[in-house]
Amino acid sequence: MAGIISNKYTGADAASPLSWGLVVEEVDGVPTVGYVNTIIVSNGTLTDNGGGVVTILTSGGGGGGIPSGPQYAVQLNDGSGNFVGSADFTYDYAAFELTVNGKIIMNNIVEDTTGIDFSPVGANPGTTAAQTLWSNSADADNLYYGANAILNDASTFTLFDIEDDTTSTTTISRFDNLEMSGGTGISTALSAGPELIFTNTGVTSIVAGTGITISGATGAVTINSSTTGTVTSVATANSTTFLRGDNTWAVPSSGMITFTVSADSGPSQTISDGNNLQILGSTTAGSGADLAGVLDTVAAAGDLLYVETREMTGASGVADGATGFAPKALTGEEDYYLAGDATWKVLPINYSWSV
Repeated sequence: MAGIISNKYTGADAASPLSWGLVVEEVDGVPTVGYVNTIIVSNGTLTDNGGGVVTILTSGGGGGGIPSGPQYAVQLNDGSGNFVGSADFTYDYAAFELTVNGKIIMNNIVEDTTGIDFSPVGANPGTTAAQTLWSNSADADNLYYGANAILNDASTFTLFDIEDDTTSTTTISRFDNLEMSGGTGISTALSAGPELIFTNTGVTSIVAGTGITISGATGAVTINSSTTGTVTSVATANSTTFLRGDNTWAVPSSGMITFTVSADSGPSQTISDGNNLQILGSTTAGSGADLAGVLDTVAAAGDLLYVETREMTGASGVADGATGFAPKALTGEEDYYLAGDATWKVLPINYSWSV
C-alpha cells in the first residue's frame, strides 16, 4: 500500500467516506472500511523507510499472499519467509479429513476415537521399514509393523506343542482350550492367580513292609528294599551271570555236572566231564548178524541224535529175508497171518477125510 492522504475531511464531507480518503478492504471485498486515517499493525511488522514511506510485514499474519498448491493444501512456512502448499498435505475442512502422503513422526500416542485410515499397499513403504506401520494389500489389508503382521481378534497362531508319555504330540493354537483332567486318585481345581492345583485324593501315605524301608509316610518319600527275602538287582546286564543260592550274582564254574546212566542189565555207569556217552544201534559187534540194521543211531549237527528202525524183509524163492520189525497190520486183517514174505495173508484151510 502506498499513497499520500493530503486532507482530512470533517463535517458534511464525512457523509460519503468511501468517495474519498483511504479505504482498506480484504480481497473478496468483505470487510471494506472507509474514512481510515490510522492503520494499526502488529508489533515488529512496521518499518519506517523515511520520506513518508513504510513497509508492513504480512507473511506472518496469514493472508498477506496468494495460497499455493491445490484446493485444501495446507500452507506451510518454507523457511524463506514465504508460504508453500502441496497435494501431499491437505485438509478437507468440509469432510474433516487430513491427508498426508508421506511419513508422520510422532513422539506421543495418537488418541482418535474415529480411527486412522491406511491406504493398503503391496510392500512396506517406510523409509525406516522396520519401524513402519502400514496396511498390506498382499495380506487381506492386514496391519503390519515392519515385516510382521499385527494380531487382531481373527488372528490364528501356534502357542506351543504338548506331548504325552507315548510321545504323541498335539499343537495348541490361539483358540484351543487346553484341559487338565484328573484321574484315579488325582483331582484338579482352578484358583485365583490363575492357578491350577493338582490334588492327590488316592494314596496319601505309605508304610514300610517286609523287605521294604521308607524315608517317611508322606511328602517326598524314598523307598528302599532290603536283601533279606528279596533278589539283589544286577548293576549291569550280563547274560553269563546267574543268581546263586546265597543271593549273589556270579558266573558258573566251567565243566559239566556228573550224572549216572543205567540199562536193563549190567552195572550203572557214571558220566563225568570229559566222558563220551555212546548210544549204539544193533549194527555193533556182538549184536548178531541177523540184528544188523534193525536199530541204528545217527548223530546230526546241533547235538542231535536220531534213532532209526528197520522193517523186516521177506524171503523169496531165491533169497533169505532180513530181521526187522513186523509190518503194520491194517484194519480187517485181524484174522490174517504174517507170511514169510513179510505180508499179512488169509490162513488157507484144506480139508481131507479118510474113510
